[in-house]
Amino acid sequence: MNPDEEYLISQILNTLKTDAAAAKCWMIFAKSAYPQSFAVLFQCYKMECEEKNLNESAACLTDLIKKFAKEISLIKELRNIAKALCLESDNFLKQIFEQLPEEVKYEVMLAVTRNAQSIEEHCELMLLFLKRMPHSRLLQHGSNIIDTLLTAEERPGNHVPINHFRKMLVCDALPLILRVTQFDYKFKVIFQLLQKAVEFYVSCMFTFPTAQEAAIRKEAISQSDNNPDEGWKPLLKLLETVAVRYRWSYPEMFVSNFSDSSLQQLLSLLKRKNKTMASLSSEKHRREEMSGYEEAYFCLVVTFFYYLYCFGRLILPKNPSCSVTGPCNYFLMEGIAVPQENCPKALGPEFKRTERGYVVVSKFAPPDVSNMLTPSFVTAVECWEMLHRHQHFMKEFKTLCKNIQLETWPVFQEFYINMLMYERAHRDAIEHLSRVQGTTGDLSTKNKSSLQVASCYYFLGEYKHCLKILFDVILNLPPSSASTAKPAISKCPARFLYFMGYNNKEILQYCISMLLKLYKCKENVDDNYKDVTLGYMLVLMQYDIEHEYELLNRIIETIKKAKSFCFQKFFNYIINVDILEEISYLATSAGGNVNLEILSTPTFQATKQRAVTRGVNKGARDDLKQAFVNQMARCYDNIDNLFIEFIKEELNYLLLPLSDSL
Repeated sequence: MNPDEEYLISQILNTLKTDAAAAKCWMIFAKSAYPQSFAVLFQCYKMECEEKNLNESAACLTDLIKKFAKEISLIKELRNIAKALCLESDNFLKQIFEQLPEEVKYEVMLAVTRNAQSIEEHCELMLLFLKRMPHSRLLQHGSNIIDTLLTAEERPGNHVPINHFRKMLVCDALPLILRVTQFDYKFKVIFQLLQKAVEFYVSCMFTFPTAQEAAIRKEAISQSDNNPDEGWKPLLKLLETVAVRYRWSYPEMFVSNFSDSSLQQLLSLLKRKNKTMASLSSEKHRREEMSGYEEAYFCLVVTFFYYLYCFGRLILPKNPSCSVTGPCNYFLMEGIAVPQENCPKALGPEFKRTERGYVVVSKFAPPDVSNMLTPSFVTAVECWEMLHRHQHFMKEFKTLCKNIQLETWPVFQEFYINMLMYERAHRDAIEHLSRVQGTTGDLSTKNKSSLQVASCYYFLGEYKHCLKILFDVILNLPPSSASTAKPAISKCPARFLYFMGYNNKEILQYCISMLLKLYKCKENVDDNYKDVTLGYMLVLMQYDIEHEYELLNRIIETIKKAKSFCFQKFFNYIINVDILEEISYLATSAGGNVNLEILSTPTFQATKQRAVTRGVNKGARDDLKQAFVNQMARCYDNIDNLFIEFIKEELNYLLLPLSDSL
């Protein structure tokens, strides 16, 4: 810039502060005197911008770009325009860009991207401008930006699915090129890009991110407790676009958010294809048949992860990422089948029939868990099986699982163990559960795993192992602060699975039901254990007395016939009023004058007496009579804590009556 140019520019700046018209005159003179001066033309542009003259500003900028595209000051201004384009709010620089001719916009893009400070910035700027370019420019640069992003992601430090390059690839570049119908990408390439998109989005939905990953995830998806499905929308939208573009058979899968009808349509179609594949002997025919499997593959993959997410959200403590490592709210156990005569004629609606049997959810569970947990789990299992049924599916899916480190996800570990139990692979389930127990220091998680191991041993008929593990868990339970309502025990004559809640009540109920069932099934009890077996059964039936009156009557008749009953722990653990009345009545003349040896000590402290029905006061010994009266006052004791104490005190004796059948 020569001295004359400097002088003219200084005059423009000086007069601009006091006299805009004079400054305008100086500017017109400067442009006519030095039409090829960058300094003069750039000052003219800045002056028009300050006065918000849109058309004049755009014209000046166009002139500058055509003549001085490499000037540093101009490039800085173009970068400012690029920053303005990133903002959601409208601003003058954004308006200037929109006013430029298409070919000038393209020159702006080239100038800014050429001077990017890094590959990441280059890609961001390229995508920023391409979104505002006609399809012809997308055709020209689309492949390059995809290749650049793929190459950049291979650099060290970008091998996790959640990174800036992957975010730009799946959130910006891929939707952009799919918009252009003339874009001739082979579906093999699109398949690879969709694989990366699935890896990115499911990692965003499931994994607990680092600080950097959290910022990327926030840009890519939105999540809320009120609408947990919100985070799936970007992936579903992307797949819907691909489905329409490539004329897939069921694009509605991605519009209807996995409706039952769409899902059943998919599974039915795949099952039919399975039969077709099995009947094809020619490898060539198999490859031809597999060519249409890409759409089914992505439907299965996304459906699997969606229902795995639903499963995790329902069973794990409240956490949007499903990555919490604490104990589950609900976990799968083998149900305790009961004889047909003890079951209702028709199973209740809580029993969901599946291909592997019935599945029922804890009756303590809230409605969303009761309604969705079983179908979410079963659907995820079906998708998993489909994905492992064909070599083509399995190869791609295993690659995907490896890239996202699926096996490290707590929600998947829980799902996988439950799936092994569901599919009757209990030995494998025990092996996986043992590893979990060895790697966690959390007592609740260990207890949960132990309960599932016990459940597996129950299914395998190894009852001694099962009961010992259950007893250990019960001894580790914290005391209950208050007695809560017991859920009704689900009764089914066939094998069924049970999503149990992790709480004292259900854990105790499960253990007691199993122990009581084994005592009931014991036909020939050693004479040394007959009375103690009856005593233990009386203790155990208290937990679900409403459904055990028939058993109580049988025990009473057995004691009557024997004319004696010896169980010195009776008053330690029997607090149910109905049982107390039935046993106390046996000691009366009307009840048969049965000899009851159920006192642990001859001395009792005085306590407020309650009326005892059916004539116990007429002929029973005073100490026994007083013991029954005192015991009535315990009918409101915390039954959970009573049973924990019972297991603790009787631990060494509970299995003795069953020893030859375990």
